[in-house]
Amino acid sequence: MVATPTLGAPGDADASAVKLQLSLELGRTILLDVDAGAAIEAPGELAIPDLSAHLGELTGASVAGTAALATTSGAGAEGTTSSVLVEDLSVSMFGVAAVEAKQVASSADCLPGTSPAAETDSQDVTILGTPVDVDEVPAEGQRIAAAATVPGMTAAELVARVLPATATQNASSATASGLTVNLSLTGSAPEVGKIATIWLGRISIGDVNCEHLEAPEAPTAEELLPANGVSTGGDAVTLRGSGFTADTTVAIGGTEARGVVVVSDRELTFTTPAGTAGPAVVTATTPSGTTNGLEFTYAEPAPEAPEVEELDPDDTASTGGEEVWVFGSGFVRGQTSVTVGDTVISPDDVEVMNTGTLIVNAPAHPAGIAPLSVTTPVGTSGTVDLTYIAAAAPPVITSITPESGPLEGATVVTLRGAGFLSDATMVTMGPASFLDDDVTVVSDTELSFTVEANTAGPVAIFITTPAGVSNEVTYTYTAVAPTPDPTPTPTPTPDPTPTPDPTPTPTPVPDGLDGHDFSGDGNVDVLARSADGKLWLYARNAAGGWDARVQVG
Repeated sequence: MVATPTLGAPGDADASAVKLQLSLELGRTILLDVDAGAAIEAPGELAIPDLSAHLGELTGASVAGTAALATTSGAGAEGTTSSVLVEDLSVSMFGVAAVEAKQVASSADCLPGTSPAAETDSQDVTILGTPVDVDEVPAEGQRIAAAATVPGMTAAELVARVLPATATQNASSATASGLTVNLSLTGSAPEVGKIATIWLGRISIGDVNCEHLEAPEAPTAEELLPANGVSTGGDAVTLRGSGFTADTTVAIGGTEARGVVVVSDRELTFTTPAGTAGPAVVTATTPSGTTNGLEFTYAEPAPEAPEVEELDPDDTASTGGEEVWVFGSGFVRGQTSVTVGDTVISPDDVEVMNTGTLIVNAPAHPAGIAPLSVTTPVGTSGTVDLTYIAAAAPPVITSITPESGPLEGATVVTLRGAGFLSDATMVTMGPASFLDDDVTVVSDTELSFTVEANTAGPVAIFITTPAGVSNEVTYTYTAVAPTPDPTPTPTPTPDPTPTPDPTPTPTPVPDGLDGHDFSGDGNVDVLARSADGKLWLYARNAAGGWDARVQVG
């Protein structure tokens, strides 16, 4: 739609309200055939109260809406322009509202003395029933699909890819495209087999184009007011010349200036960026080209007395050595010293990052408040307070329990002493270290940990905290000899208890018989006769009892 600029002939502008290029032939049946549009070339105006009437008969599609198109073209100072306004647009096919829009407006202006410009605006756009913000469509487009009724197809789906609105311009032309939709069809046609995707065509709405009748001249630079400033930047400068346009940029020494304001095509103002002391070249650039260079001289700003506003951190250990950042103004590299209390830190030990930031290492100082100030060749700042905190004493171990354990480890060891810190105490045992969850700090005087396996012998243990390192204590790994299985003690078999001879139950001695020592053992025996006439001897034993009787007759 847009021709290469001729840069001479009147009429180099055009506008297109609606352009439809759609076709579909399934088998031998033409289901969709549209190649129509509403467009004009410069100069001219066209009002279309009914787009459907203007586009004529559209096989397989319908269009409704209104449009207004205008283009201008003239020689020399008149320039060229084009514009389109489409309202209440509706494009349908296969029983689906493919494109609906409340308004699509586009314009392009190529006027003398200014750079070409183009813009487009779309409102209330709906594609296949889905609202679309054309300004937010990604570069690759937005895909939308909806079911469609297509004769001879099943599971038909109309697929739209909405392209983003565009507005581009260069030194000689400008073009804009309000709304572009590419359409395809997917589905299955039993008579011709499965169909993956069929390209239908494109709908273009609100396309405009213009071209400069004369190529604008490159800008020129003639004067800088003032032509010098401080190296920190921030100076307001006026540049006078010719050919300046609204999109003019300014650079100083290759760095883009801030706050460019184009007062006219012959004058603009800008704010200088920071630069290096010395000369720098200033140029202005428009779509037509870049100006010649003018010289601007940067100078170091006049020195100012230093000021101190803030310290980070504002407290430190009394042992010193911690890095302190000082924020303020008026700091000079190589010429700034810092005083803390009575200690002066020389410029060699002060790191000046910039005029407002420096870094020093705090010197040692007793606990309490120490005033801090900064001195440069211009003067000395006021003071801010640096708070010194008494340094904590290093930890001490006074006892270890137990002092020894088996080689396989897993023994819980308790250390007692002073200066133990929760979450900041590390126990070192030989090559092993225990910290965090491996150390249980019960209090500042007691902690415990579980030893690991080791070889036999003593191992040194010490504690480390932010305050320092403790003394050492010793834990000894010992090898325990295996305990032999006990030899069972034989149970002695008691000697059999001799069964005593039964004591004979003495047989009563019959009365009436005298005793006599018949056995000759000194004991009186008795003879007696039983009732049955038998004669029995009752011998008395040494215990005074009677032995078993013996029949003797």
